[in-house]
Amino acid sequence: MNFDNVSILVPTDLSEQSNKAFRDATEIAELFNGTITPLYVLREDDDYKSMLGESAGSKIKEFVRLKENEIKEIAGGVVPSYMLKDPVVDYGDVLDTINHNAIRHDLVVMTTQGKSAMSRLMVGSMAKKVVSSCSIPVIVVDANSVIKPLNRILLTTDFSEKSEAVFPYAKKIAEKTGARIDLVHIYTVGYLTVGNDITGLENAETKVKELKEKYFSDIKDQVSGEVKISSVSVSEAITNLVFSRDYSLVCMSTLGRSSLGNMIIGSTSAAVVRLIDTAVLTFNPNATLDA
Repeated sequence: MNFDNVSILVPTDLSEQSNKAFRDATEIAELFNGTITPLYVLREDDDYKSMLGESAGSKIKEFVRLKENEIKEIAGGVVPSYMLKDPVVDYGDVLDTINHNAIRHDLVVMTTQGKSAMSRLMVGSMAKKVVSSCSIPVIVVDANSVIKPLNRILLTTDFSEKSEAVFPYAKKIAEKTGARIDLVHIYTVGYLTVGNDITGLENAETKVKELKEKYFSDIKDQVSGEVKISSVSVSEAITNLVFSRDYSLVCMSTLGRSSLGNMIIGSTSAAVVRLIDTAVLTFNPNATLDA
C-alpha cells in the first residue's frame, strides 16, 4: 500500500448505508494525501438488454451516464473535489469486478451494510467476500464506526508469518496519527488446560515481546503487547475486547495458522467483521494481483 498518495477504491450500491464509506475514505485520504474513486457494478445476471428492449445499447450508455452523475453528486457531497476521481461504472460479477478494479488502487474502503437482499450490490455479504479475496488491503466500516480521531488500534497475531503481513499497515497509520497499538495474541484454553499450561503462556508472552521489538522498535512507546487468555473462540474473544475498549481500528490478516493451529485467522477475520461496529483493516497475504 502506497501511504504517500494513497489511491482508494470505494464500491457503492448508492444506498445510504454503503455511501458511508465515502466519509471514512475521506478521513483516510486526508491523512495520506489520497484520492477516492467510486465504483458501481452492474451485475452480469441482470438482463439489462431485455429490460430496456430495443435500442438497448444506447439506453445502457445513457443509464451509465446517469449513474455516473448520481455518483458524482452523492460522493461530491462528502468528498472534496480535489480528492474525488471520476466514478467507474463497470459490468460483471460483483466480486470479480471489485477485485479487478482494486489492482489499480492501494486500498478498498467499503461498508458491511447495503441494500436489501434484492439489491444490485449486497454490500454486507460482499464485504466479507472482498476481505477474503482482494489483493490489496481492505477497510470495512459499519454504520456506527468512527475512525476519526484515530487514537487506538487493535492489532492481532497468531504468531504465523502470514498474520504479520498486516503489521506494516498498522505501523504506518500509527506513525501518521500518533495512535497507540495494542498488539494482542489470544491464547485459547480449555477445561483441561486451565492452570496446566504455564510454559505455553510464557512462550506466548515472549513471542509478543519479540514481535514488538521486530516491527515496532522505533515507535515502541506507542505499542503495548499482551496475551489475552480466553476459553471462548478467538473471534468472540476479539469481539469482547473491542467492546471493552475504545478502538478506532482493528487490524488483522485474513490468513494465519491452519485449522490445526491456535488461531484460524481467515474465519476469525470474517466473524469479527460481522460482529463488531469498529472499522476493520484486513489484508490477505496470499491474494495475487491479476495481470
